[in-house]
Amino acid sequence: MMHLLERIAGKFNEAGIPLMLLKGAALNLTVYRHPHEREMRDLDLLIRPEDLNRTSELLEAEGALRRDVAICEDFIPRFHFEKEYSFGSVLPVAVDLHTRPFGVLRYSRFMPEDAFWERSTKVRFGRSAVFLPSAENMLIHLAAHCTFHRCCHAKWLEDISRWSRIRGDLIDWDRFLIKIRAWRLSHAISISLAAAERAYGPICPPAVCQELSRMPVSWRDRLAIRHSRGGSGDLFTRALVNLLTTPGLAYVLAYLLTLVNPNREYIDDWCVRHRFPWPRVARIARCLWPLLRHLNPWWEHQAKIENRESSIHGIGVFALRELGQGELIARYRGGETTKSGTYDCWHTGRDGESIRHAITGPLRYLNHSCQPNARLSEFRLIALRPIRSGHEITIDYGTDACLCRRKQDGINSRAGSSSSPGGQLCSQVTVM
Repeated sequence: MMHLLERIAGKFNEAGIPLMLLKGAALNLTVYRHPHEREMRDLDLLIRPEDLNRTSELLEAEGALRRDVAICEDFIPRFHFEKEYSFGSVLPVAVDLHTRPFGVLRYSRFMPEDAFWERSTKVRFGRSAVFLPSAENMLIHLAAHCTFHRCCHAKWLEDISRWSRIRGDLIDWDRFLIKIRAWRLSHAISISLAAAERAYGPICPPAVCQELSRMPVSWRDRLAIRHSRGGSGDLFTRALVNLLTTPGLAYVLAYLLTLVNPNREYIDDWCVRHRFPWPRVARIARCLWPLLRHLNPWWEHQAKIENRESSIHGIGVFALRELGQGELIARYRGGETTKSGTYDCWHTGRDGESIRHAITGPLRYLNHSCQPNARLSEFRLIALRPIRSGHEITIDYGTDACLCRRKQDGINSRAGSSSSPGGQLCSQVTVM
């Protein structure tokens, strides 16, 4: 993971995009001697919101696969704080691309966009360079993140203790308190600092602890923290909590309107994830899902496909039931695009003109095979032959899709032959 991070950071440097490390990766560079001392499940990277589009293009050009579909074009970074990616197929690495430090919507209204970039430090990392938050910002992030996830991992408490013990002399405690008060984080910080102190001893100077205990805590803070990611995850509860706790009526109403009226690509993806067979009523069903999900077994047998890990590459598209030759498997709604990306393909119209479109929804995970069992035709996925339940659905990416075909073409050109590659294994690529 750290070698991959160095490669990614080098690409960011070449593109002139500032990149900041958070949590495990940052701690491995500072307070842990060896990477195995501090396990990581993913790489948490912080970028400036205005760099989101360029960063997304950079990561996809490096072979990253998106793991989520945005509710609308500007949902990230306007209302949501991260975009998830996956690198590799044998041991996939998850990359969380953050545009702000915390996901709780309430605190996005109090923290300026450049909150963590102020007084950040640039450090060398192998052959690249990355930014790290200031000492007090790092402690704030470690403590608040731990609370938002209900302090469910002991390693997060150890992180807080180690940072305070090893980097405590770099922390400006006055600035630490000023930021906590301005960002309304006193309750979140106090909870995790108290837990870390019980486990590892004193974290802050006594005067800082006293000042923290005197800061006012509103019912909105308590409610937002109670229903952060560690709490209820259904749409209705999340929307209600954000409505009650997030300041700015116009902002919250825009958020709610976007939440209940997502784009069609998101609906397609949601239907596949929940095996919901009726996309036309999915917007209503999604809002009522806490009630309807108990009826899921009644209709899930009608679903045709699902996304799950693939032995070919990353995530794939799999049949949930028997599919007949010529059967329409699924549709997607791809808009025209001028850029070449991981999820793009060419369509030839009736006038013979080829136009590049972006593949959206669950079909963006279709993997390549030189002997595919399906094909894309005018925004439809059609079965070329019968497909058994549980088998992966594949398409042909084209003449330059894999090494086996290029190698075979080279042999054929030298031998003057036009034979097909036969049963050779394909070397997966991700660009369609």
